Amino acid sequence: EKAIDAYIESIELEPEYPFSYLNMAVIHRDKGDIDEAIEYLEEGISYNPTASFLMYNKGCCEWLAGYKDAAVDSLLGALELNGSLGSYMLKDMQLAGLIEKSDTLRKALTF
Repeated sequence: EKAIDAYIESIELEPEYPFSYLNMAVIHRDKGDIDEAIEYLEEGISYNPTASFLMYNKGCCEWLAGYKDAAVDSLLGALELNGSLGSYMLKDMQLAGLIEKSDTLRKALTF
């Protein structure tokens, strides 16, 4: 709870700082509250639309929550912002099933 309070305060003081949103999302994801994690990532993206790591993590959370289409869209957005994430995505075992199921994502990751 202390970490959550600290990150809430951080977001209130400096809403443009993207890592507070990422850390809040990780805390909620680890607690099993994936939708809350996605909300924090979306809020962070609204302040930092070029933060590819927020978009990437949003895609991962959406996949965990079973939102396949949204996950693909977010991951494609992250790739658009930062093409070097592709090699990372291919190594991310959490995403292996999504990459296998999504022709669009698989094609985007084929260099």
